[in-house]
Amino acid sequence: MVDAHVVAWLACVFCIVFTLRCAFAFAQTEPDIFLALAVYAGQFAVLLVFYGKAPVRSDLLPAFSGYFAAIAGFLIVRRHHFKADGEVHQVRTSEEVVAWLLLLVALPHIIGNPFRPELLPHVTEGDVEVFVTVILDTFGYYALYRAITVSQRAVRRRRLLCLPLLVYWLLNLTFSGQQLYYRVALGQPDFDMPDPMRYAFAAIKVITVITFVPAVVAPYEPFSKLDWPGRFWRFIHHSPQE
Repeated sequence: MVDAHVVAWLACVFCIVFTLRCAFAFAQTEPDIFLALAVYAGQFAVLLVFYGKAPVRSDLLPAFSGYFAAIAGFLIVRRHHFKADGEVHQVRTSEEVVAWLLLLVALPHIIGNPFRPELLPHVTEGDVEVFVTVILDTFGYYALYRAITVSQRAVRRRRLLCLPLLVYWLLNLTFSGQQLYYRVALGQPDFDMPDPMRYAFAAIKVITVITFVPAVVAPYEPFSKLDWPGRFWRFIHHSPQE
């Protein structure tokens, strides 16, 4: 069987390539969608480092991935509202909150150094990193969920397309819970992701990307006017006549 690290790494590479190919298909006609998909691909670029075999790896890398997902989701939502009424919207409170969430990455250092010895003697900097990751991941998946809901009108289709996001989020919560259990309850700070979970993450990444990206670009021309074969050719940057 192929090494789990390699499978997880290759899944991230596939997600980046697929997303960027789709982004470039809309680069000329929908620059906002191109930007949103480029940011969405950024989350998988961060995870390339996380799934590597570096001896020292920050647990904040998945947190950055969640932040990229949150920004991408709200960019798509914002583009949809702009498309709907043709007016430039003011920045919403939810968008400001998501942007400022980046400051959460400073929380582990703040708690881990000036205050931890006195106030939180049993909490390590790594524990706080896991907590921050859960928060940013949750915001990220919520933003992607909102992107799907504004792009798809049919309720049943929305639910079906959101199912991979839900599974992905639950996998992240499971892994974060395991990290905290091993560190806090068992006192083992060097917890590594089990191979079965790496395979599961690789599979759900691919499924999520190949369902999410086509779903959020569906309302935009020329994709919206093409049949399924035409959409496929559009994604690979060819016309059926070529």
